[in-house]
Amino acid sequence: MKEQQSGFTLIEVMIVVAIVAILAAIAYPSYLDSVRKGYRAEAKAIMLNIQRDEEKHRANNTTYQANLATLGFTGPFVDGRYTMALSSVSATEFVITATAQALGSQNQDTASGTSCSSLTYTLSTDSYAPSACW
Repeated sequence: MKEQQSGFTLIEVMIVVAIVAILAAIAYPSYLDSVRKGYRAEAKAIMLNIQRDEEKHRANNTTYQANLATLGFTGPFVDGRYTMALSSVSATEFVITATAQALGSQNQDTASGTSCSSLTYTLSTDSYAPSACW
C-alpha cells in the first residue's frame, strides 16, 4: 500500500500568490487615495481653525493677524505634509493657503480630476478653491 501525501502543489501556491498580487494591485491605489483624502480633510480643518482665530483676533483688534505663530499655529502641519501661509492680510482681508509638500505623495491628491495639492480660502469672496477639493 502506497503512503498518500497531502499538501499543495507548487502550481496551486503560485495561483494563490498571483490572485493575491492582482487584488493588492487593485486595492493599494484606492487605499492611498483614501489616505490622501484624510490628510486633505485634516488640512482643511486646520484652515478653518485659522479662519476662526483670525476672526477672533479681528474682533479685538483693528486688523487681521499676518503671523500664524501669533495665532498659535506652528508647523509642521498634518505631519509635515502641508505648509500653511497667510497672505494679503489687511484690516478687511486675508487669504489662507495650504500647500502639499513636494516630497510626499500628498501633492498627487486629486478630486474629480482637479489637483488638490494647493487649497485656498479667500475672505473677500468667502470662497474655497479649488471647489472640487472642498
